Amino acid sequence: MKPSLLIALLITFNVYSQSNAEVAAKKVQEAVTLMDNAKYDESIKLMKEAIKLDPKYTYFYELAFAHYLKADYKGAIKILVSRPK
Repeated sequence: MKPSLLIALLITFNVYSQSNAEVAAKKVQEAVTLMDNAKYDESIKLMKEAIKLDPKYTYFYELAFAHYLKADYKGAIKILVSRPK
């Protein structure tokens, strides 16, 4: 087996062995970093992916905050009002 194939298989196994919550937390971490660098659209995309994996309240807050920083105030309010309880 080629070393590159082995590495690809190990990476794939590692990704699938992580729980949804772990993957979501990593996406949120990356999204917050993007927010800090004023890359709001990319941050929002990652945050939505994280919410699909693990719909925690704090992720909705972060998503709304990204909309707020983007000056999309109506979008931020809509997220906070309509989030699951």
